[in-house]
Amino acid sequence: MGADVFTIGFPMSDVLGRQPRLNRGLVSAAVGIKDDPDYLQVSVEIQPGNSGSPLFNDNREVIGVMLGTLHAAETMRATGGGAVPQNVNFAVKLEPVRAFLESVGVDLGLPDDSEMPEDFEEISQLVAQACAGTITDEVLDAQRLGCIVAYRSIWDLWRRFSFFHVIFFDMDTGEIVFVAGQTGDNLVSNERIVIERTLEEIRKVFFPE
Repeated sequence: MGADVFTIGFPMSDVLGRQPRLNRGLVSAAVGIKDDPDYLQVSVEIQPGNSGSPLFNDNREVIGVMLGTLHAAETMRATGGGAVPQNVNFAVKLEPVRAFLESVGVDLGLPDDSEMPEDFEEISQLVAQACAGTITDEVLDAQRLGCIVAYRSIWDLWRRFSFFHVIFFDMDTGEIVFVAGQTGDNLVSNERIVIERTLEEIRKVFFPE
């Protein structure tokens, strides 16, 4: 408790811009909501877009991942209209994150001390790479796509889709860019076959050989 902590990320990027922001605070408690030991309570100021950002100490060591904050309106309702929570934020501790990554076979590739970044600029580049691969101006200016999955699953002789659509749309204009999947009912298909075919359609469009 009381240790300095920092987080770096892209809060409210639509308003603030594309450059990473660094915030500083303290460890308020070594536990989370209802004393959950897998979390930290911190006073680092966060905004939408900070979730998933690294939480690190003044030795540049990642000690957690930012999760979120108490929702003011929901907290007031739960407490009968009491005081609005101020800067009550939470991060997942490193060990649960490490355990999860190892359980799904992700190699953390932890560097030794000689490879640790030395300054804010180096750290900001690493965060960009962790968030979305290598960030270039070409990537930033590319079309932003959203995705909706719409389906209806039915059962008679076996479980299958009566339709299954994966719809990609331009997030800036709302225009539909590409639709993949099954439009009508196919009595001889099953859910697994439809999903595999749809993913193959998407792969051919976005990742052509």
